Amino acid sequence: MPWPTCDVCNREDAVGVGASVFGAISLAYGRECLKQEAEACWLLAWLFSELGPDPDVYAAWVWTWKTFVDGKYITARAYFDTFGRDFFDTAEAPPAEAPAGE
Repeated sequence: MPWPTCDVCNREDAVGVGASVFGAISLAYGRECLKQEAEACWLLAWLFSELGPDPDVYAAWVWTWKTFVDGKYITARAYFDTFGRDFFDTAEAPPAEAPAGE
């Protein structure tokens, strides 16, 4: 059985498996991703989809996390600014109708 590849960058051999900063989920990490303290981008995508499109509601420390995208390490904020719009339906909802009798 081949040695696992890093779940963050998918390019280097994993040096071990550990818990993500996101909680009760384990990932295989490569040496450089461990050194960078990077997390898998799909975990950031999940977090953004759960918290919503307004970056002002996010805790400041969320933006300090890193991920690996397109061959480089970037902050969670850079990931959100680049890909965040893809997580949300930005079409405006029609106005709510007033209840009958008002």
